[in-house]
Amino acid sequence: MPKLNKRIVTSLDPPDDPKGPATVWTWDSELRGFGVRVGRAGTKSFVIQHRDGKRRTRRKAIGRFGAITVEEARPGTRRHFSARDVHEHEQLHLS
Repeated sequence: MPKLNKRIVTSLDPPDDPKGPATVWTWDSELRGFGVRVGRAGTKSFVIQHRDGKRRTRRKAIGRFGAITVEEARPGTRRHFSARDVHEHEQLHLS
């Protein structure tokens, strides 16, 4: 998938199979861990995904598409990863 932008996010369709997955995930090609999820009702939310210290996948919603733009969500993802990386670095050196 290419870099997420307004045109790509707008064109994403909700899952149409009621027995299939309830959410469709689309990931950005340039910013690792940044993506958008589309629920069955068509709600689109920007998300970040990372692995914690125990290698468990964690996801956090940044905001809904429409309330914020792709351009507004992208810096929030960078800030989250920067803060998390600093915290992990500190924890490793305090142990």
